[in-house]
Amino acid sequence: MTDRHGSHGPDHGLERLIFFSDAVFAIAITLLIIEVHVPELEGSATDAQWIAALFHLFPSFSAFALSFIVIGAIWTSHHATLSMLSQFDRSLIWPNMLMLMAIAFLPFSTALLSRGSLSIVPYVFYSASLLIAALLKTRLTLVALRPELISSGVPQQAVVVERRLAWVMPIVSAAAVILSAFVAQWGMLALLGIPIARRLPFFRRPDF
Repeated sequence: MTDRHGSHGPDHGLERLIFFSDAVFAIAITLLIIEVHVPELEGSATDAQWIAALFHLFPSFSAFALSFIVIGAIWTSHHATLSMLSQFDRSLIWPNMLMLMAIAFLPFSTALLSRGSLSIVPYVFYSASLLIAALLKTRLTLVALRPELISSGVPQQAVVVERRLAWVMPIVSAAAVILSAFVAQWGMLALLGIPIARRLPFFRRPDF
């Protein structure tokens, strides 16, 4: 057994990489809700007060939903990339670890965004965090989808499309950073374009 695959074989190494990554994604996506605190009202609070308190949490709910969808999209891309591989290579470890570090940081960026500040800083910071995570995921995709690692049953066109899809989130996140610097909410609206961009003919996955 070569050193490249590790002492337990290629399947074992790839499975460990996937399981560890899934655990980090699951923890990060769960931590998003931690910053959404239940309103602290007296037992005698009226319905109107409860409604007002819940309405006050709208920025937190919005930030939670946005980040849940974004992290889910990155996980989906991560899953699609690694499912194309037939063997493990040590060169995957650190690109994957750096991407996971960026994913683990997103709950903090989400908490900052949920403050609902009128300042553009939280919005630019959040978009920049997504951009870094997206770029690191793209790097992982380019490292992983090398001919010697790809399963023989994966069509070449599927690999080409997956490489293209890896650039969707970096492009949209970069646009969000720029737009947030002018009008904060525009950047968040730009992020909603991620699922739309993925459906463009250039990025669409072929059916095999």
